[in-house]
Amino acid sequence: MKRWVSWWAAVAVAVGAVLVGSGPATVSAATVADVFCGGPTAPDAVAGPTLDGFTTIAPERFVDTRDGTGGVDEMVPSGCTLRLRFDASDLPDGAVAAAVSLTAIADQRGFYTVFPCASGRPSSSNLNARGDDIATPNLVVATLDPTGAVCVFAQRDSHLIIDITGWWGAADTSFSSIEPVRADDTRETLGIRLPPFNIRAIPLGDKYVPADTTAVLVNATVTGANQRGFLQVYPCGQAPPDTSALNFLAGESRAVAVVVGIGGPGGQLCVQSNRFVHVVIDVMGYYAPRPDFGPAPALQTLVGDRLVDTRIGTGGPTGTLDAGEVRTITPAAGHPAAAEASAVLLNVVATDGEEPGHLRLFPCDPQVPEVSNLNFVDAASVSNLVPVELSDTGTVCVYAHRRTHVVVDLVGVMAAPAGNLAERLAFDETVWPPYRPDGPDYGIACTDSTSNVTIDVDPLPGARAFVDGDPVDIDGAAVTVPLTIDELTMVVLRRGNDVRSYGFRCLPADFPQLAVERGDTLPTPGWYLTTFGQGGSPSGEFVVILDEYGAPVWHKRAETDVINFDRRADGSLRVTSLGRFFGIPSDGVRTRLFDVAGASVAPGVVEITADIGGVPYLNWEDELPIDHHDHVDLPNGGSALISYPLRDAGVDLTALNGAVPCPIAGTDPECFFGDEWVVDSTIIEVDANGEIQWTWNTNVGTGLDVILDDVLDAGFPQRFGRYAGAPNGGELDLVHMNSLQRVADGDYVATARHLDAVFRVDRATGALDWYLSSAPPLGGSPAANAARLTIVNDPLGGPIRPHDGRFDDATNILTIFDNRSGTSEPARVVAYQVDQGAMTATLLWQFDEPQSRTSRAQGGARLGPDGSLLVTWGSLQPVFEEYGPAAADGVRELLLRIAQVPGGTSYRILKQPSDAFDRDELRATSGGSLPT
Repeated sequence: MKRWVSWWAAVAVAVGAVLVGSGPATVSAATVADVFCGGPTAPDAVAGPTLDGFTTIAPERFVDTRDGTGGVDEMVPSGCTLRLRFDASDLPDGAVAAAVSLTAIADQRGFYTVFPCASGRPSSSNLNARGDDIATPNLVVATLDPTGAVCVFAQRDSHLIIDITGWWGAADTSFSSIEPVRADDTRETLGIRLPPFNIRAIPLGDKYVPADTTAVLVNATVTGANQRGFLQVYPCGQAPPDTSALNFLAGESRAVAVVVGIGGPGGQLCVQSNRFVHVVIDVMGYYAPRPDFGPAPALQTLVGDRLVDTRIGTGGPTGTLDAGEVRTITPAAGHPAAAEASAVLLNVVATDGEEPGHLRLFPCDPQVPEVSNLNFVDAASVSNLVPVELSDTGTVCVYAHRRTHVVVDLVGVMAAPAGNLAERLAFDETVWPPYRPDGPDYGIACTDSTSNVTIDVDPLPGARAFVDGDPVDIDGAAVTVPLTIDELTMVVLRRGNDVRSYGFRCLPADFPQLAVERGDTLPTPGWYLTTFGQGGSPSGEFVVILDEYGAPVWHKRAETDVINFDRRADGSLRVTSLGRFFGIPSDGVRTRLFDVAGASVAPGVVEITADIGGVPYLNWEDELPIDHHDHVDLPNGGSALISYPLRDAGVDLTALNGAVPCPIAGTDPECFFGDEWVVDSTIIEVDANGEIQWTWNTNVGTGLDVILDDVLDAGFPQRFGRYAGAPNGGELDLVHMNSLQRVADGDYVATARHLDAVFRVDRATGALDWYLSSAPPLGGSPAANAARLTIVNDPLGGPIRPHDGRFDDATNILTIFDNRSGTSEPARVVAYQVDQGAMTATLLWQFDEPQSRTSRAQGGARLGPDGSLLVTWGSLQPVFEEYGPAAADGVRELLLRIAQVPGGTSYRILKQPSDAFDRDELRATSGGSLPT
């Protein structure tokens, strides 16, 4: 009965029944109670809060009208209500309901109803007193109203005792069910009844439950007593509490389910009674730290939802259940969570019985179980809170051992989150991204070449689970699967025509674990291409395709650092190795072209290489070494590339020092000198055969080489030191072109980091169409100054150390990732409206890094067809974020956030539409390495 046990663990707490004559329990002084008569009633079946996390506390007495605890020192009159207000010191702000042990002492039989005061009293009840001044307890899930108040209506003059044993709200533990196991039965282990106040310690930890268990669910039964008494169940290592789990009369067998902590050496459970009695303890489950992965079922509470009352024909025929009769109810029918329901919490009352008997509630099955839920002895009404799982058809059956009337109220529905077919899908290894029922793929952080991965799956009623095609036990079970690195295991959940398939990939130990955060809205479906491992990242080197859930659906290992992973128009994939110095010999920058299987593309497609250390593939490489920053496909099958060529030695750049003195001429690397070696930035077009068709150099008639920021303020100039004999500490990188875009008419838009600039080059003439920069001209050329755009409405005056300039010809909107390196200002994404006629660039909007941090290097930003914004924050974590379209007030909703754990750098992430790849093909071809 795995789901039944799991459900009961969410609500069954140690009942703080009254210890007659023992004195009060720990008392809360902050709570104030009062009594009023009358008051509004409430409509039936009022939805309460969803309860998903439970925190136990030491039993604490809040009200005892016998001695005035809580502020009321007399009986609650018949037909009146006790109101209990919780102070913030009693229950935390996040508490939405309390586990209340309600005990009534009255000389007449009667009922009691617990409800959130503000909602009014429903027609249902939670407790039926035995009368004759017998203390009668029951467990109640008490929903708090907005003011933190709970009300208790009394049908008869009564003393009321209210103990709190826990509260529902956020919690970091969850329940795991096990097949019921008998941990102790004194009829067999002792052979005699447990003597009064003799503490019996029952070892559980690392025997019946894991060593890190914090609490257990047990079924505690007493039998064979010859006097009225009580039973206490509590963690060993603590003093016995002033409350009890169970009250019993002479000659009766009585049982209760209890959630209680364990303590002492190895994790023990202690029991004691005040009478000679036999005790039986069955373990049904345990609390442990909440699994990091999988659905988390929760109790959706209701107040006043009466399902059955045989006295008046509610929910079925009028009249008692006969001895041996079984009646069927469908308790979750019509509930919003009916499709995901696994169990229900029922308050069950037997009344007007003719002789001693019991009720059994169970998921409908031809075989009636032997376990009972409620015992009655005569015509008195007896109530109990009963958790029961649903059958495959959503039904619960009620069996009457002897003739009796039955009343059943629905207190709550235990349901998995919407859209699930399982209430548990957990792993013993780290799995990411966070689970969603519609998320089809996940990664397992495997640590060895072969890992035995345990999968614990518990399908909902009517559903079946399969692991790699093999069926899982109908009630859910743990399955161990041996997986090798890169291997995929499939978990399939099926209920009727509803089939969910989940792929779990065993990822290499050096694959970066991604911390994925999703917003309330998912991104537009698509595929995200990026690389991991470069820039000092602690992970290995990989090319990766993620889905819109942040899951690694496909990957290949690279033998070196790689960047610029993209899909070409013909469907093939491309990635570039990362040269440490931007293609300057001998970096060995290489662009690979391959398919999803990892095979090099068909013959006839050129692989551009610049391996100067080996045999040159193209005859122009020495003069124009290939850079790694960008790679543009051309309509003729060729490519547009970036190169950082070495200019002739002996360039006089002393004018760039400006007013900053350089007193140690010839040795200070932050100065410009008269004999500098300089690397420029060049755009190269090559055809499909690798032959140069066109080039454009920043140093030829553009003046860009002398339109520089105050490089000394930012720690520039940047020197590489890759050419032997270069003076002054090495050759200078003055421009640093780091992105390239070919626009519709064949012109190019490029970003120049060290010029703090983005510019457009006329392909036909080689002239600058426009030039946007935050850097003022320092005696620059007339050609460049004439093309300079005036920046309007930008309080920061333009970009600093930018990346990834992208221009939309249709709208004339330019977007830039603005790193703001070397400043104290946050990195941002900016959009400018370019008006070439007026020679202006007007800031339309900016989107700042959420934590107001500067990005030292790398990064990018792309607007999607749906208006979404996909940002790579460069050297920062989280490294990727996607935001929805801007609202009227400019605010964008977070859709997806991805951080590398424990850190790392990714140059860029690019999104492809959902039809760019087939998920099954990606799954089938993932793993292995890129071609070398």
